[in-house]
Amino acid sequence: MENSEHRSIAVQTFNRCWDLLEGDRSPEADRELVMCAFTSRYHWLQVGGPRQFAIADWMVSRAYATTGQGALAVEWAELAQAQTADTEPAWMRASMFEGLARAHKATGNTAELNRFRELAITTLAEETNEQDAVHIRTQIEEL
Repeated sequence: MENSEHRSIAVQTFNRCWDLLEGDRSPEADRELVMCAFTSRYHWLQVGGPRQFAIADWMVSRAYATTGQGALAVEWAELAQAQTADTEPAWMRASMFEGLARAHKATGNTAELNRFRELAITTLAEETNEQDAVHIRTQIEEL
């Protein structure tokens, strides 16, 4: 498979995850969400770099959190965050903290939800590009 095909599938399935996240919940949609998150991740592993790997792991975590599989959501959120701990831009680090907060919310761990939400807010305050910050801010507010 050509690199351009891997990239195309990675983007298409990532975007499909967003469609499913914003749509009505059903068991079929939940299964498709997890499948698309892993499909996107697989294809990013073929052609992406550290940023794409972290975002793909974040989406796997988001899929698991949304489908009520909190322990798996935490596992994948921790993988995503570990890849971005010392990176720029600030929105990326904030997004990973938001993912950890959402994952802990799925487990019912309010203390960790609050801790990571605060880390997300504090980190996002470092972002100088408002366009980059707005999407992450919306995700934090959903928590």
